[in-house]
Amino acid sequence: MKLGSHDAGVTMKDDCPELRDKVKRVCNALNLKEHIIIKDRPPVWGPGDMEGHVGLDGKHYVVDLARLFPPESPASTADGRAIFYHLLRPELVKSNPKPLCSDAYSGFSINDPKGEDHTEEVKECCTRLYKEVIPAVARALDAAAAACDETAYTHTESQLQLLDLSLELHSRGVNMRHLGRVKELVKKPAASAQLLLEMVVRVFKNELRQQLREEMGKIKIASEEPYRVLIVNYLNTILHSSGMDEEDKWLAYIADLVERKFKYTLTEQDRSYLLSAHSAERILLQAANKMGLVLSSSVQQALIQKQTGIVIVSKDLQQMTAIATSMSILGLAEGMVCYNEAQAVMKHNKQGAIALLEQAHQFLSHAVAAGHRDVSILHTHAQCLQLLSGFLLDTLNSENETSIRNLVGQYRDAAVEIYESLVTVPDCAAQLHFDYARIDPFRFSKQCMLGLEKNPGKLTELVTQLSHNTSNSFKTRHDRMHLYWMGAMGRAALQLWPESAQAALLEALALLIFARRSGTFSELQDIGESLERVIEIDAHAFDAQIKRSFARLKAYNDSYLVMPGALSLISTHAPQFKQILAQYTVGID
Repeated sequence: MKLGSHDAGVTMKDDCPELRDKVKRVCNALNLKEHIIIKDRPPVWGPGDMEGHVGLDGKHYVVDLARLFPPESPASTADGRAIFYHLLRPELVKSNPKPLCSDAYSGFSINDPKGEDHTEEVKECCTRLYKEVIPAVARALDAAAAACDETAYTHTESQLQLLDLSLELHSRGVNMRHLGRVKELVKKPAASAQLLLEMVVRVFKNELRQQLREEMGKIKIASEEPYRVLIVNYLNTILHSSGMDEEDKWLAYIADLVERKFKYTLTEQDRSYLLSAHSAERILLQAANKMGLVLSSSVQQALIQKQTGIVIVSKDLQQMTAIATSMSILGLAEGMVCYNEAQAVMKHNKQGAIALLEQAHQFLSHAVAAGHRDVSILHTHAQCLQLLSGFLLDTLNSENETSIRNLVGQYRDAAVEIYESLVTVPDCAAQLHFDYARIDPFRFSKQCMLGLEKNPGKLTELVTQLSHNTSNSFKTRHDRMHLYWMGAMGRAALQLWPESAQAALLEALALLIFARRSGTFSELQDIGESLERVIEIDAHAFDAQIKRSFARLKAYNDSYLVMPGALSLISTHAPQFKQILAQYTVGID
């Protein structure tokens, strides 16, 4: 051990400057400040009972980080020891205007001359949590519930059901123990019902786990059957709560659990909801999921269909699994793997790519909410949403059109929001502007020009790509959209550099190949005018490139232009285009 204390701060070690500097950098990134534990000794970062070790392999290890983040103000709880386990969320600490001390309120800071300041700063942070952050969460949940029925206290099918409440609260720095505070502030009935359901499910989960621990202490045998019986009985108790003769006793039981866990008192509206038809089925489904219990498909279907008289038996409990909370870095890794696998299969397995991209989106959303907001991660998430939107559009049919378009709209809006945050960062990469342009037509020209200003070589790259295309190029709808995008990129480049023959050539070639591959010639006038601009600007310099491009087009075997009146349109708008096209294509009579 080279850093920290193994005896509750009686002695403190500081024998490895390199390890100390690493801990300091991490704490600075987490918005944690240094403080004094022992007089006349160097300041420390992190909790006083943290230990830093140099392993036999020469690597550095830090353990005992349970109290890394500051405690919540003990004024909010009657338990004086709560400062050791009621800690502030890292998202809240990182967003705080001032760095905070891990050992605020504890005896580790008693010798620090600034100990009172550390405590006051944490108290201010808690005040901000109660008066600003939690009300903001309540408003967000109300907004999500805006489409729900406001006249009834019901669990209406809505966008609210799609929300992961723990993710919503944690991403804003709010602990789940504050669900009661959030519920007191929401105004929408559907949001209030969802929060009540979450609280009840959590207290049932905790109560069942407590009963399992007590049972384990009694029987002490290596068999799951006694626990299976206990779980089945408990689930049936939940399921048959509504309509019981002892409803008041049942509600009192729930009210006591919720009061102790969340410091929230059930209202009459809450009690009515808990006794309403089918609320027990919803509670059971969510409770089983949180407990890691896998029920038989027949029971699950009956619960989903809200059938009455359901009784769970031992064989319906098919699996009991452990639920482990993993580090967000693991979800990030899973998201990246899913995204890369989707790219590998998307050309030959569209449905598989959609499934992988949806998984990647879920993983990356959780990782970003947990604080992984590097530019590369956000960019990958936005690209994932772009690809997912495009593939979903390919699945459109008369039956799913409305739902698919709504989903695509949500994904694109999310991608636009990400790109908007990325392109405002100073010195952001040119590719961010190009990718943003492709998903947001309203900002296309501006983003293309910003990207080209940072990377003028992109223009040459795209012209070269088009000039060397083959007969097998650009066959899919996504390829054709890429062509159309490149043509629009040429137009944007012409706004930036009006005398650029390369920009004019890019527009002309992209639109020309787009017309050929899509079978539509609505862009014919634009094609002619674009090629005419090439000739006017610098025909000689690009003659070889134009010839090579049309030689490639000739290999497509049939007539390039088949629309009646096409020649007269060319003659009117681009006489030179007719001559060039006649030399390097076939079927123009």
